[in-house]
Amino acid sequence: MSTLHFMHAADYAARLHILPTDIVYDIGANSGHVTEILASAAKHVYAFEPNLAVIAALAARSLPNVTIVNEAVSDVAGTADFHVDVRENVGAVASSLLKLPGLEGQTELLTVKTTTVDEFARRTGTTPDLIKIDVEGFEPEVLTGAAETIARRRHVIIFEGWEERWEIFLPVIVQLQRDYHCTAPGFLDTGLHYAARLMHVSSQTARASSGLR
Repeated sequence: MSTLHFMHAADYAARLHILPTDIVYDIGANSGHVTEILASAAKHVYAFEPNLAVIAALAARSLPNVTIVNEAVSDVAGTADFHVDVRENVGAVASSLLKLPGLEGQTELLTVKTTTVDEFARRTGTTPDLIKIDVEGFEPEVLTGAAETIARRRHVIIFEGWEERWEIFLPVIVQLQRDYHCTAPGFLDTGLHYAARLMHVSSQTARASSGLR
C-alpha cells in the first residue's frame, strides 16, 4: 500500500526519499533554493520556472545536474498569462498562473509557455522519481496534467495545499487516495485548515528499495 502524509521541508525529502539515481521535477522553482537542495541528492533535477528574472541566480551557478525549463506547468500545453509578483524584497514568491486575491496592483502580466508533466515527460523521455510542486494555488491543475505519469509510476509527490481552493484540491486528493494511503486522515478530514501546508505523497511500491514506509 502506498502512503500519503505531510511534510514541511525539501531537505527532509532529499535526505529520506531521493536516491542518487533519481530524476526530480521541481515545479515552481522560483530562485532555485529548493532546487539546489534536491540536486544535492538526485541524479538530475528539472527546474520549471517561467520567470527568468528570479531563476537567473540559479542559472548563473550552472549546476551540472540541473536543467532549467523556462515554462510554467499546467493542465494543458500552450501559452498562458503568468501573474508576476512585483512587490519589493519578496523574490516574486506569489507569482502564479492564478490571479491571487490581495495582490491587486502588485503583479505584472507575463505571457509564458506552458507544458504539462505528461507532455514534458513524453517530450524528454524522462520519468520523475519525485515531483515537487509549489505554484501558489495552481497545484490541482498541475496534478491533473500529471495523470498519465502518476498512473505509470507511483513516485513521491510533494505539493502545497491552499485552504482557499479546497474545493478544487479535494477531488485531486480523493483521486490520489485511490493509490496512496493517507497517514494523517484527520488533517484531510478537517478540510485542510492550514493554508500552504506541504502534502507529501509517497509510494512504497516505487520506493521499496529505499526502505520507505
